[in-house]
Amino acid sequence: MSCVNKKGYPIYPAYCPISVLYKDTFIAGTSRFFPYSDFDLVSLLCWNSHSKNVFSTLNSNLVIGVKDYLGDALCFSIIGTHQLFNSVETFLKETKKLSFVPEEVATLVETKKNFLVMEDRDNFDYILDTKIFGALRGSVYKDFRKVLGAFDKKNKGWVLRTIDLCNKSFVKEVVDLVHVWCRDKSFTQAKTSEVIFSLDALVKIYLEFKIVCFGLYIKDRLVAFSANEIIGNGWAFGLFGFSLRKEFPDVARVLEYLVSIELLKLGVRYLNIQQDVGEVGLRTYKTSLKPARFLKKYTISNENN
Repeated sequence: MSCVNKKGYPIYPAYCPISVLYKDTFIAGTSRFFPYSDFDLVSLLCWNSHSKNVFSTLNSNLVIGVKDYLGDALCFSIIGTHQLFNSVETFLKETKKLSFVPEEVATLVETKKNFLVMEDRDNFDYILDTKIFGALRGSVYKDFRKVLGAFDKKNKGWVLRTIDLCNKSFVKEVVDLVHVWCRDKSFTQAKTSEVIFSLDALVKIYLEFKIVCFGLYIKDRLVAFSANEIIGNGWAFGLFGFSLRKEFPDVARVLEYLVSIELLKLGVRYLNIQQDVGEVGLRTYKTSLKPARFLKKYTISNENN
């Protein structure tokens, strides 16, 4: 039996597996809101090695079920404003909590006294202003300018190249880089396989979306890679970032700076580099980039839970 209705999308309580076939449904469900990373179809397709990610619609709101970022449980979220109180009440009969709910939605739900709405700092999206970050002006970027100068002095002849994921030679370079990146992070084989799966998934859907990738080379060796999805209206998602940070400690930050300059040339003013999921190292790194703002998210549960 198909999971979709006559209009081509599922209606709750039916769910459909995440698929590129539902690109228009995701655009329709999210276009009125800021671009929250959890509802980005490309990310949902890539980080899905377990094939658990699903979606549905409830009162014309978009609902997603995704594997917990740090565990195996399935987390649910909602974006939309149609019959919102009824939608949330209906959904909380199935699950105890809605996770990473966008601020625009949570603010409306908060007016209902029987819902407990809690700020979820670990899942705030970091937003870089590419024009400001790319300029590195002012005292706030003093230390960053020193890092950039030291990197340039130590690594003369570095080159930034556009990476075409249709080119198998480029893909092999990236895969080799990812294996080293995973090893440096002491990932298990299972975790490494999940990361490689996500990269393979990106390669498969590369031409379905406006994805731009960059590689930083030192002596013709790929030492850092960045994949980004341009979504329009001056916005982009930072999808992936891999680097040889043990060998080149500041290369990830340098690449982020260089990518911001390139994206600005392509009409991107704001880059969503996603959340830190509460990891101290990731929070320190993303904070060091001096984000212009956050896209805040919340959890919603019944007040009596």
